[in-house]
Amino acid sequence: DVLVKSGILKGTSDISGAETIRFELYDVFDLNGSPSTLAFSTDGKYLYAAIDQTVQKWDLPERHMIETITIASGRPLSIGVSPDNRKLAVGDSEGYLHIWNMGQNKKALTVETDAGTISSIVFNPDLGSIAIAGDEETIYVLSLITGKVTAELEGHEEPVNSLAFTPNGKHLISASSDLSTRWWDVNTHKEKKALTESTDKLLCMALSDDGGLVALSIVDVLIDLMRNRRTDERHIKIRNTVTGEEIRSLDGHEKDITTLDFHPDKRFLASGSIDDTVRIWDIQKGEMVTLLELNEDLICVRFSNDGKWFAAMSADKKLTVWKLR
Repeated sequence: DVLVKSGILKGTSDISGAETIRFELYDVFDLNGSPSTLAFSTDGKYLYAAIDQTVQKWDLPERHMIETITIASGRPLSIGVSPDNRKLAVGDSEGYLHIWNMGQNKKALTVETDAGTISSIVFNPDLGSIAIAGDEETIYVLSLITGKVTAELEGHEEPVNSLAFTPNGKHLISASSDLSTRWWDVNTHKEKKALTESTDKLLCMALSDDGGLVALSIVDVLIDLMRNRRTDERHIKIRNTVTGEEIRSLDGHEKDITTLDFHPDKRFLASGSIDDTVRIWDIQKGEMVTLLELNEDLICVRFSNDGKWFAAMSADKKLTVWKLR
């Protein structure tokens, strides 16, 4: 009601969904290697985990790994699944982009890019292109048919750490270590707008499924010269993507928040930290509703597209999966 009265939302249905969310532990899988990232298949049946120089495919209903893909050129650091669930994309530490046709179980493309370490991959919903970012300032957009670069988006002054397309595919949103979040017009390849945070670090970003909200992990560094002491304060900022206004600031993590993901109905947000916890936030209430404690630093958290599963990958080489009720 407060958000509606302030004009940020048109109605309370803009952040809707279940009034509560319950996590039921499903299984804990041993990964037998150093993990880096996760991605669900669009139908929620499979979970892809990047481990060492492989991508493992896990069948969740059957509770076991069914396929291992070896990435010869480097360590896989980013995974993307196309909206139609027909293509799998993997970016590695040597700047190679690999794309498979999943139904045919056949590699379609391997492209050597100039992105350096490819740390972020996202498919355009129109299924014609894919965007990647690595350890540099430039964002590359490539054709899914030819693998050729169709655009280079330049404007960030430090490496880009997160990418997301809006649901209509018209805009690409990027977040960078330069403390800015930028909106790019996909057709003109021009920057449409930018927001710069008044903070010391911007670690990662997540976009809600409807494109209406963006969540940012930030760190404020406070220096007490009198006591010769430094204090780092971690926050999650929730912004309206249309107005840019801050809707919420969520506080509670004791160490850096390294991974964020929205529940499909956008009312709930998951955050994972190197404080060994996953926190589930009710954005409408502005408070934490669930605390999941693990044994090691969180590397990646993901909700499935249907909202029935939640997975967390941690540094102790564990993949923990919950069913959502």
